[in-house]
Amino acid sequence: MNSFSTHLKAKAGGYQGRNLHKDDELFFNHPTSFIIGQNDFIVLPWQADINFLHDGKREMKETNEVFILPGNEWERFTTESKENFTMTSFVITQQSDRMGYRLNNIPLHSLTHEEVISSGVSFGTIQLLPDGRLIILMADHQTSGGYPRVAHVISAHHSKLAQLKAGDKIHFRLTDQQTAEELWIKQQQHLLQLQNACTFRLQEYFKG
Repeated sequence: MNSFSTHLKAKAGGYQGRNLHKDDELFFNHPTSFIIGQNDFIVLPWQADINFLHDGKREMKETNEVFILPGNEWERFTTESKENFTMTSFVITQQSDRMGYRLNNIPLHSLTHEEVISSGVSFGTIQLLPDGRLIILMADHQTSGGYPRVAHVISAHHSKLAQLKAGDKIHFRLTDQQTAEELWIKQQQHLLQLQNACTFRLQEYFKG
């Protein structure tokens, strides 16, 4: 579909199907000699406020704090593992991609090692791997999985999660369904207001 993105696992697209390396050269599709002049672009005199989400009690001071809801297999965690899950910062490893973020954490323990029937998963599902590590499923996630689904990142924090990269820390905070829904509604309202404001200001700016 004329995409220039790269699928690393399939080694397709982009630049020879791999990550960009130092000294790689990217060429224009068509030869060009133009130089962008000062009058060829406009810097609009306003910006959007992205710090609008809060939990109703305090502002979101910790940038990489994401809210979660307990998953179907949350109760498989030992009490100690539940505490570590919400009191420890997790680091996104280099083995992460658009399919999932693998986290570098102390092994978390389960009360039972029974296998889980393969079940549906979604963007933001947090699974417990056999070695006690965690993986957060991202945009290119599979449709089902057999690892325990211990938690789910709330929908309102998916965009924040997607902006993180390898080496960043994440802190999970348990919340409830009502708060998750309120934050989602607040986010959608903010985006709609932002869209309307941009449309209005652009019309006024170019009219003037």
